[in-house]
Amino acid sequence: MAVFTPEQQLRILSDLVAIQSANDHELQVANYLAKLLGDHGITATVLPAEPDADHKQAEPDRANLVAEIGSGAPVLALSGHMDTVSVGDADAWTSDPFTVTERDGLLQGRGTTDMKAGLAAMVIAMIELKAQGLPRKGTLRLLASRAEEVGEYGAKELARAGYMRDADALVVGEPSGWNIIYTHKGSVDFRLRSQGTAAHSSMPEAGFNAIPPLMEVLVRAQQEFNARPASDPVLGELTFSTTVFHGGDQVNTIPDAAVAEVNVRTIPQFDNDEAIALLKGLVGEQNRRGARISLDPYMQEPVVQAPRDSLLVRLATKLGERISGVTTPGGRRGRRHGRVQPAQGQGTRLPLHDVRARQRDDAHRQREHRQADVPRFRAAVPAPVRGIPRPGRLTATGRVADRAGRRPGATGWARSRPAPEWAPVRE
Repeated sequence: MAVFTPEQQLRILSDLVAIQSANDHELQVANYLAKLLGDHGITATVLPAEPDADHKQAEPDRANLVAEIGSGAPVLALSGHMDTVSVGDADAWTSDPFTVTERDGLLQGRGTTDMKAGLAAMVIAMIELKAQGLPRKGTLRLLASRAEEVGEYGAKELARAGYMRDADALVVGEPSGWNIIYTHKGSVDFRLRSQGTAAHSSMPEAGFNAIPPLMEVLVRAQQEFNARPASDPVLGELTFSTTVFHGGDQVNTIPDAAVAEVNVRTIPQFDNDEAIALLKGLVGEQNRRGARISLDPYMQEPVVQAPRDSLLVRLATKLGERISGVTTPGGRRGRRHGRVQPAQGQGTRLPLHDVRARQRDDAHRQREHRQADVPRFRAAVPAPVRGIPRPGRLTATGRVADRAGRRPGATGWARSRPAPEWAPVRE
């Protein structure tokens, strides 16, 4: 008999969504999960965030969480992040973003897709497996991380603390459709600061406008990246995006400062180092002409390629098709990740893949949602893994990939970004 009824599973998801952990307050999520796990005989350790080179001061309401069942090898790690993005314009929501609301067959609420449903699924699965005396061999380790959306500090902390050292594979609970994510684009976030000299707009020659040279760098960068012939057969094109721009504060004043942030998604044919070198060259060119622009590549993630045909991918594909009745779709190009039928990666020897739930396309949007029909998974799931909710329903199965905070090599794992639009998939 299952530990949780469908209604109780939904209650867990609702409780998690109700915790307002938009870019903060993961400690509250960690405490909730620690109690839930503890109530079912699973010890969980809450690891408060500590100041380090990444964040200069203590953050008292942020934390990571680690829990295990079983013992010995092999070690399968389950990763999920406890933070969400902000709700944005609250008026754009049709219901309270922190209350799971059913509308038109969908469960709406911040985190229902990205990724409190996935987190709930993994915790529920661990409790159900523990109740069945499983696993009989090996260890299942939950790594719930903080600050995934901005900085990915939690995953770095967990990796530095050694929780991935003995891991044979990692499942990340982000939604990905009935796809298995096996390769990810790299990613570099840059901050560019342009320093000028303020003056009245009636006498612009008395100052130096910080905006034009910064704009020229951005326009040139877009042209240069677009002109690169680099392309990957699975990941697609190298991409450059200007995502943040601030400059000036009054229309009749020459601005003395401007700031922009840009993101580059890299591929094996044009990696992070090449992207950094290209932008450094453009900034240097402007500075030689009198500008004062600084460039800070403040976050980097390498291209990740894991084996396309590992045991884990084969098992995930087989189980996914058995549960859903849907043949695992072929790989989709571009964005941050490749999808399969199996997988691929760089910077790690772990079989790291994504096996996520169906809905991801609305993540980060005001209308974030997932299907409302509670999973009726017991009849479809083989006895040894009963208790794991069906992917693409109320909860999300994890994605077998390689990071969650972050990535192999530098941080120990991998992640993916939202896709464009969501549409229901017929089963």
